[in-house]
Amino acid sequence: MLDKEHFESILKAVSAQVFDGKGKERHGLDIPFEEQPWKHILDNVGDGFSTGQALKKIFELKSLTNSASYKREVLGAIAYLAMSLMYREYTEKKNEIPF
Repeated sequence: MLDKEHFESILKAVSAQVFDGKGKERHGLDIPFEEQPWKHILDNVGDGFSTGQALKKIFELKSLTNSASYKREVLGAIAYLAMSLMYREYTEKKNEIPF
């Protein structure tokens, strides 16, 4: 099961967490994704916020023994890194220099 399909299932789980799960419940508030707090924070402090959030989740993995908690934090770290990349690509497309 360590194959392309498995990898893609993890990426789908990341998307589900952001758009249908914890991200929607805690941050969505029926606001479009690009208008949610993560985007406003990056606009004000740069993408160090999203990479820092990912790093925090990675550090937390050491203390997690529960498989479900471990998975949730890994998916969250991937989500924050994806948002960092999205933001970089967005600002480059607009010819803005990201922080």
